[in-house]
Amino acid sequence: MTARRPVSPLRLIGRTPWARQRPTWGAARPELIEAALRRATARPTGGWHVLAGSREVRPGRAFGATVAGREVVAWRDAAGGLHAGPGACPHLAPRSARPPCTTACSSAAGTG
Repeated sequence: MTARRPVSPLRLIGRTPWARQRPTWGAARPELIEAALRRATARPTGGWHVLAGSREVRPGRAFGATVAGREVVAWRDAAGGLHAGPGACPHLAPRSARPPCTTACSSAAGTG
């Protein structure tokens, strides 16, 4: 006897070309949107916060923002990997316009 494949209740819906889509703003219910926003912002973040969209953190340039009351700087390494750290150099104290120090030595070398 062969096993039956599970049947998914989900179905793929065809995409309507952008030019043929009807506006739906008239059907929006602001009270429903506001209630959903209140529920979402009341939930704990679990320690995760949004800093920026991935495309905003570009190679060769630091990206700074304040997240949950703290300055954070994000940057990409030579391979494109994303890194983030405090917005102030722990060795020099002032706000950094460059990626933060990764070691005390990089600070002394002027790279952090």
